[in-house]
Formats: sequence, structure tokens, C-alpha cells
Amino acid sequence: MTAAVAHHCRGQATVTLLQEGVGQAQHWERQRLNCADDVFVRHICLSVHGVPRLAARSLTANNSSVVGLMQGLGEQPLAQLLFSDPLWRRAADVEPLRSAGGLPGRGVLWCHHNHAQGLLVEEFFLPALLQPTTN
Repeated sequence: MTAAVAHHCRGQATVTLLQEGVGQAQHWERQRLNCADDVFVRHICLSVHGVPRLAARSLTANNSSVVGLMQGLGEQPLAQLLFSDPLWRRAADVEPLRSAGGLPGRGVLWCHHNHAQGLLVEEFFLPALLQPTTN
């Protein structure tokens, strides 16, 4: 998604890590992850030309080995993790989402061949993504 947003907005995308750590998941998120407890959550904002274009939330079970991989990303895009290792696969179809504030989005569950837990990735499209880019 990072490359697609950068191309669409005709600029370089910048990832800002907003928050990461142990947090709560909604019921449907816990179901997708097959996890009853708290999760590890990473929140980022993707900007182009200094304008926020996309907000993303990535979750995995707090006791999953995927946590260490996510913590190592810092302000690198999640694509760095998912597309640099061919053992990552989408485990479900992309499903449409809507944030609490009404933003359109999508979510997909990823699984790694060597890890027992999945990684749920949710992306929400900010209004500026749909506006024409002047740069």
C-alpha cells in the first residue's frame, strides 16, 4: 500500500509510528487472530508531501513471535516485513472496513509459514488520499 499511495500522490511516502505496544482488540479482531487476550498493536500514519493519507493498525497475539518482527520495523512500512519474506501469505480475502469515525478502509489477515499466529492489517483511507495532488 505504501508504494501505491506514494505513486498515486506523486511523492515519497513517509511512515510515522504513532503507537505500538500491548493493547485491546475488538471482538471481531480477536476472532480473526484466534486470540482471547490482549494483542500487540502498531498504529502508523502514512503521509506524502507532509499530508496524512492513510492510517493503519496492525495486530497480532501478544505472545506471538511476530511481535519481535513488528517491533523491529520502527518507521519502516509493514511491506518491508510482508513482502521481503515469501513465507508471508494472505490467509483471507480483503474485507471492507469502516472506522469508528466513518473512514472507509480494508482489512486482511496475513500468516507466516513458520509462525502459529497471524497478523491482522487494517488500513483506513484519509480524505486527503482522494483529493488531487498539486505537487
